Amino acid sequence: MRSALVAAVLLALMPSLTHAQDKSSSSTQVNQAIDAAERICLVGNRFKFQVDASGNLTISKLGAATNITVDRADAKGSQFFENEEIRRLVDQDIRGCMKGQWAAILPYLAGLTPPPSPQQVAQKLPGSYQVHLGPIGGCNGGAPNSLPGQLARIDSIGGQLIAYNECGTKTTATISVDGKILYFYNLPAQIDLNANEVKITDTTHGNWWEKVVH
Repeated sequence: MRSALVAAVLLALMPSLTHAQDKSSSSTQVNQAIDAAERICLVGNRFKFQVDASGNLTISKLGAATNITVDRADAKGSQFFENEEIRRLVDQDIRGCMKGQWAAILPYLAGLTPPPSPQQVAQKLPGSYQVHLGPIGGCNGGAPNSLPGQLARIDSIGGQLIAYNECGTKTTATISVDGKILYFYNLPAQIDLNANEVKITDTTHGNWWEKVVH
């Protein structure tokens, strides 16, 4: 009876599992499935189960500074519910219920793609870039809100990223550990990767680089 109720609630609240299995799942979809499970298990405001973009699961006891993180690999099964730390943290009735219906959440976890590593991001950055100047303008008197005729570029030399702006000024570049920020010209810039598109945005000055695809 409980398994039928789980399936009914998930079907009512979530996209189909077939869609989740097309490897387009997001952490939002996973957490919506978990929210549905929490309602079934009457978790209420006692505990919170939350998955991050990498697929790691955090179990928190609300009202207390206590939480446990389950790594992505272990979260793809249900045996982690028998972990001694989790047994001490989570009430037996909640733990048993969540374990029993975790199988309904697994397809969403399977379709969750972890963010690229800094090394993977670094492989996508080398190339030429069209610079889009923001309201402040750019080097050598570059006009605000204009497109300089000279392209910028990023090279990879011996594993080190080297950037050249539209004026030819050279600097080394490094990527943050989460792969989301490029540090160059003494500034942080946001990295956006979308299929073959690469965009690097200097949020301080409003300038951004768009990779030119040949």
